[in-house]
Amino acid sequence: MILAESIADNVNWSLIAAIVMTVATVGMWLDARKSRVTQIEQPLSITGTPMGNAEIQRDLKNMNHRLNALEAWRGELIQKLDDDKSEMLQAGESRASRIHEHIETDRRELENKINVIPDRIIAMLRNLGAIK
Repeated sequence: MILAESIADNVNWSLIAAIVMTVATVGMWLDARKSRVTQIEQPLSITGTPMGNAEIQRDLKNMNHRLNALEAWRGELIQKLDDDKSEMLQAGESRASRIHEHIETDRRELENKINVIPDRIIAMLRNLGAIK
């Protein structure tokens, strides 16, 4: 018991862990450098008959139909995007004009209040007798 406690106190466990990690890393590196050869037992063979002209014509007709449908959908999408863009620009211009009108109203109101201030100050000073 005393021997185990004295060994545990005197051993640097982080050094031991570093040595173990180094050995494991070198082992993995050596294992990765080994060349391995894989043999295919039986080559892949494809059997079947090639498609006939009628089947190729049918598939081509289906692809053309699908292509035409996708082009029509794309055209509708582009038109919708253009309409939405125009609508958004128009709404933005309308909002900007409302904001400018509101700002102009407030500016006029403040300008009127500021223009009245000198007359009120003069009237107060006359009432107090500071000026004649």
